[in-house]
Amino acid sequence: MLKEQKNNILRGMIGMALLGQLIVGAVAMGNPITITGAEQQVGSEIGYMIDLVNYVAVGAFDPAVPHGIGNANLGVSIVEPDYSASGDASLTSLFGANQVTVDGSTDVSATWMVPPPDADDIHVGAGSSFLISFVVGLSPVQLNINGAIEVSLVAYPDLHPEETFTYMRLSSLGTPLWEERLDGTDSETSRLISHSEPLTPGQEYVLEAYAESGTVATLDHPGAKSRNSSFYFTATVPEPTTIEGTVDIDPDTLNLQSKGNWITCYIELPEGYDVAHIDIGSILLNGVVPAENKPTEIGDYDDDGLPDLMVKFDRSDVCEILDPGDEVEITVTGELTDETPFQGSDTIRVIDKGGKK
Repeated sequence: MLKEQKNNILRGMIGMALLGQLIVGAVAMGNPITITGAEQQVGSEIGYMIDLVNYVAVGAFDPAVPHGIGNANLGVSIVEPDYSASGDASLTSLFGANQVTVDGSTDVSATWMVPPPDADDIHVGAGSSFLISFVVGLSPVQLNINGAIEVSLVAYPDLHPEETFTYMRLSSLGTPLWEERLDGTDSETSRLISHSEPLTPGQEYVLEAYAESGTVATLDHPGAKSRNSSFYFTATVPEPTTIEGTVDIDPDTLNLQSKGNWITCYIELPEGYDVAHIDIGSILLNGVVPAENKPTEIGDYDDDGLPDLMVKFDRSDVCEILDPGDEVEITVTGELTDETPFQGSDTIRVIDKGGKK
């Protein structure tokens, strides 16, 4: 029962990221994702129990001012020399164009020297918390996480070891997708992290990391008990590469001298991409001729179960840039509305007036 009470006290002292209010905004971390909210926080407190029931805070809970989206450099340190107790917590973060690097740590210690009157123990807790929410753009991407987590217990490792722990977690729509965790009850004290997670277009995710250290000093366990926990990681979302699409040019044989208004093109993207997200204004034929704004249509021209986008190019503009040949390659390029590039090619026959090469 006492162990449960102390755990609840520690959660109350430094339970920040998961219980706090997310600071929202909207910042692009490169084109692949947009960060929509963040909370970065550290805190520490020293207190003691009376009659194993009532908790008294020696020093008021000392949190740093919560930080939202953007680079952070947070730190708190609380010391009670009369009780030889201290608690420290720090958090630094660096946001880049397509990555974020985060380093969080906690360190606590306590010694039973001159305890407060009626005190059953001296209790120290510290926490370091990082959390961001983000939405994936229009293209499937990969989130790569590399780093390490660590816990350390010095003296009395069996005395409430569960109060010192650290974890990293990725979740979506309230469901955990991946987690790495260590606490004082584990046999290992450090773990290297290397994880890749495919992200679904348009879906929201939460990436969080947390470190908490707690220690006690009692009459039966008076010696110095130092404990610490930490996490470090770099999360990267690589820029999407050019999407290789399928292009079908109609007609299959083009007479440079024939009359007509349009060259028709059907664009199909790989599974996982939506042709409805293609920016019509970005489409070019052979890097020169722009697609007409209309008519356009989404259908399944080749009946393969994948939607394609029909666009048209001015026939006379296309004829001006092509030379006759039995196998003339035509390349169509463009971008999705999130600026992800795509391209595709088709080969047609091009003839001159009278149908001769």
